Order: sequence, then structure tokens, then C-alpha cells
Amino acid sequence: MQKITWTLEALNDFEDSIDWYIQNANEVIAGNFIDVVTAALDTIRDNNYIARMANEIPELREYIIQQLPFVISYWIKDQTEIIITSFLHQKKKK
Repeated sequence: MQKITWTLEALNDFEDSIDWYIQNANEVIAGNFIDVVTAALDTIRDNNYIARMANEIPELREYIIQQLPFVISYWIKDQTEIIITSFLHQKKKK
């Protein structure tokens, strides 16, 4: 099973999103948010190439979370590691 690691920026964006859900909705919805993101990460781990290529680089991918307005960008480093390079709301996508 591949290890998933996060860049500091991506992890901060994810944590900021959790905080937003806690402050603007409630902890139950924040928990559901975490569950959906965890399921998306499991999908990425199970099938690295499920997401579209980013910038025509085969190892750089963008996974759109269907249930949420977020995009997970990740780099397939090798057969042992995937690096989450960004976690962005689609309206803030860079």
C-alpha cells in the first residue's frame, strides 16, 4: 500500500477547510467532510491514475471530489508514495 504524504501548504489548506466547516456548520458536518476526503484519498491510493493529468505530466494528477467542491492535486512519486501537493476549493483553484 502506498504511503500518502502532504505538503505543508496542502495540509494547512485541508485543516483550514475543516476549521471552516466547524465554525460555519457544525462538528457533524466537519466529520462528514473528513470522511469524504478520506474516502477520496483511499480511491487515489487504490487507483493512482483515476484522476486527470495536470499540465500533461503523467505523474501529476487532479482528483475532483464529487461530493464536495474540492480538488486534490497529487504527485505519484513512485510505487511507494503519493504526495498531496494541493487541496483547494474549486473557486480558489490556482
